[in-house]
Amino acid sequence: NVTSVINLADSQTKYLSRENTPEYCGKLYDEGKILFMSMSASYSSDEFPGELHDILLFIAENPGNSFCVHGKEGKIRTGYVCAVLEALCGASMEEIEKDYMITFENYYSLKRNKQQYENLQKTIPYLFQHMNGGSKENPKKIQQITQKFLKTKAGLTDEQLALVVKNLQ
Repeated sequence: NVTSVINLADSQTKYLSRENTPEYCGKLYDEGKILFMSMSASYSSDEFPGELHDILLFIAENPGNSFCVHGKEGKIRTGYVCAVLEALCGASMEEIEKDYMITFENYYSLKRNKQQYENLQKTIPYLFQHMNGGSKENPKKIQQITQKFLKTKAGLTDEQLALVVKNLQ
């Protein structure tokens, strides 16, 4: 069961303006278990580190929860956030890229070896290159690059990052 929601697309105001909110979501809202981000769809935005800070702090502060991370369609913002979470938890670049591309395969029926597929597949290495200060990332050091970015740019501590990892396991 999902016990916490990270809503990357909506603000709290937008959520509250909806007429037909499912009862289950209303319960989570009443318990303070929904984080509303109204997040930018660009990992290179100035807001991205602060947005990651808020998301990871929410995870760190909610032990024992299962998390649903979603955006408008579950591709771009959701992909970036999940890529960061996967890297923080020790996933390989190959695993992260594969997970990111599944959504595009399912949503758009993209096929491997097509130009659009290959272009989208570059998104995740570019994300980590950006997080690495523009330097090409070493795929074997994705976890360290992610930790460094989250500490230096998002202002999270080692203790908070350890709690995020613990709470996602």
